[in-house]
Amino acid sequence: MNNQGKVTILIENERGAGCTEEMSNEHGLSMLIEKGDTRILMDTGATGAFFKNAQQLGVSLEGLSAIVFSHNHYDHTGGILTLLENCPDTPIYLRAEAKRRFYRKKDNHFNYHGEPQDTFLSQNNRFHFIDQISADVEIAPGFFILNNHLHREDFYCHDRQRFYYQKDGVPVPDDFCHEQFLLMRDPNGDTIFTSCSHNGIINIIDTVRTLFPKDTIRYVIGGFHLKAHRPDQNGVMQETINCSLDFAHQTARHLDQHVTGHIYTCHCTGEVGCSVLGDILKDKITYVRTGDVLFL
Repeated sequence: MNNQGKVTILIENERGAGCTEEMSNEHGLSMLIEKGDTRILMDTGATGAFFKNAQQLGVSLEGLSAIVFSHNHYDHTGGILTLLENCPDTPIYLRAEAKRRFYRKKDNHFNYHGEPQDTFLSQNNRFHFIDQISADVEIAPGFFILNNHLHREDFYCHDRQRFYYQKDGVPVPDDFCHEQFLLMRDPNGDTIFTSCSHNGIINIIDTVRTLFPKDTIRYVIGGFHLKAHRPDQNGVMQETINCSLDFAHQTARHLDQHVTGHIYTCHCTGEVGCSVLGDILKDKITYVRTGDVLFL
């Protein structure tokens, strides 16, 4: 049994060096996390392309220990129908609040932003909805699903005003209670897996520090929701960040202070966001793409 951790990026916004010509990239994220006998799929991207990419990479999604949905936005749950068809029996873990209907506001219109066909409202007995009573769950030896225990809104994503859920038939601002992250505990240092960090990567790191004060955090892998697009002086949309430079650098300093190893980011951080974090983190941060494989 190999106790080295391995992470395969099955789909992400960009194509990595590990991509074949047949593989797809899309605005979304899906990754396979493996250590010892444990194999956990986290998210399914925006479509079923994650599954075809796994086949192209020679990665089997049979015999998974668990499937985790980080939150109910389409770019993470869009491949669920493909998942249910091709990965039978594996338990699926998500927060109870993921059964809400989610929207993204653009130009005063509320566009549906959740999983296809309201799948989480079905009676599928594979779904394990985690409520506040059982907020933190060990789903495999050393692997914990955690919710955000800290709600310091100053550290939430800075475009939060775009996100809503339906309450009593009316869109209300999203509180991101449907979001969760995965922690792999290890005597040599823990690894945080977070897909979007709408709750704020600073809150997530400090949640782990609060729950496991004797642990060290060795790696962080995932998106930090810094990415935005704005028109330049010619009206051409350009990638930028959704927050101030000071906030991005504050985030980078927190990562630098509390992560002993490396930070691998992707998806909603954006490559510009990664570069801005790199002002502080230097070569301690790397942007990962579709087909990339990490060894921890």
